[in-house]
Amino acid sequence: MLFSKAQILAAQDRRYEVIDVPEWGEGAQVRVRSLTGRELDRFDAGVVNNGKKMDLDNLTARLCVAGIVDESGQPCFDESDVMALGNKSAAALGRCAEKIRELSGRTKKEMEDIAKNSSTIQTADSGSN
Repeated sequence: MLFSKAQILAAQDRRYEVIDVPEWGEGAQVRVRSLTGRELDRFDAGVVNNGKKMDLDNLTARLCVAGIVDESGQPCFDESDVMALGNKSAAALGRCAEKIRELSGRTKKEMEDIAKNSSTIQTADSGSN
């Protein structure tokens, strides 16, 4: 069945999942969601810094800020929380980020390919300008 413009725009297509995060305590769980196309593009654009450098600093935490939500689907964190969240367990953040990527239709390999295919872009810690 072909959907009309109105049906597509009205579709409730966000995906949510509750995952266990044992590093944060016994029984600790968080709710994560898929990103919208716009959010995923914004996240990807945030990796490229002025078209010159890969900004990998707190990359996992930034993805978690975008995808960890409360029971009503509202973000638990905002950009001001990136540094603090980045100081949490890499295993816990990695688990959350992996699920957010999965729900958003983006595999870890695709994320790596984006970085690899940006061969003219230097890493943030590169000494070159």
